[in-house]
Amino acid sequence: MNWWIAAGVSVLAFGVLFGVVRPLLAAKPAGRRPGFWAARRRRLVLAAGAVLCTVPLFVTAMNPPDAAEPAAAQSPAAPHADVSASLDRARRYAQEGRADKAIDEYVTVLRVDSGNAEALSSMGYLLYLAGRPEDGLWAVDEALRSAPGYAEAKYFRGAILITGLRRGPEGAASLREYLAAEPDGNHRQDALYLLGLAGEKP
Repeated sequence: MNWWIAAGVSVLAFGVLFGVVRPLLAAKPAGRRPGFWAARRRRLVLAAGAVLCTVPLFVTAMNPPDAAEPAAAQSPAAPHADVSASLDRARRYAQEGRADKAIDEYVTVLRVDSGNAEALSSMGYLLYLAGRPEDGLWAVDEALRSAPGYAEAKYFRGAILITGLRRGPEGAASLREYLAAEPDGNHRQDALYLLGLAGEKP
């Protein structure tokens, strides 16, 4: 029995006491002064009401709800499983060219893990491809604030700065950081091309 149920039972018991028991006590015994019996009757009703109201609360206190049930409902592993599944779906959507669906999945990840570097940087690159380079750069910068060594975010940053915002020297610096961290990374050829596009030597 939880506290709300116990309180409701107490109120109901008190109502029954006043609605049923009290009228039975209204009769005045012979030989007693009216004031004497009225005072006794009030004390008796109040005492009985206090007992009836206290019993449900006492029973609840002696039988607290099982604390293990809420903990089981909120398994600490569940959020991580959701993040992994959402990232998998986002990668698949991005490969299929469904940028809007991929972004939705990255947003789902960020609701659980606001500093997830993959979600932030990949979403930023998709925003840039969708014609929103400023928003894309913000997301990629947030990824690097969360994980300064995340190499892919450095590549995305360089690509956005060079081709989206025409900030060649700054973008070239990010691409060099990427190549230093991942000399044989998946974006190596693209990074070299972008460096040439910015007028920078690899």
